[in-house]
Amino acid sequence: MTKCNSEFYTVGTYKSLQEAEIIRSLLDANGVNAQVLDSDMPALQPLYSSDLGVKLIANYSDKEQIENILKSKFDITDFKKETE
Repeated sequence: MTKCNSEFYTVGTYKSLQEAEIIRSLLDANGVNAQVLDSDMPALQPLYSSDLGVKLIANYSDKEQIENILKSKFDITDFKKETE
């Protein structure tokens, strides 16, 4: 994760729009606003390098919360208990 400027930083760079949207949705569900950038890059440049993929940015002030969310593990047994 790299800092873009004083307000925003790049949460990650993803190979597809779908992957970036999944992470954005996860952050959104946890109260963190994030935005997808360069969503058309994979279609325009199919053989792009990893740093030209779809970027996800967020407020730098949310960095610690974002890191904790992305580090957390999904446990299917907990999910099943909650949905029963």
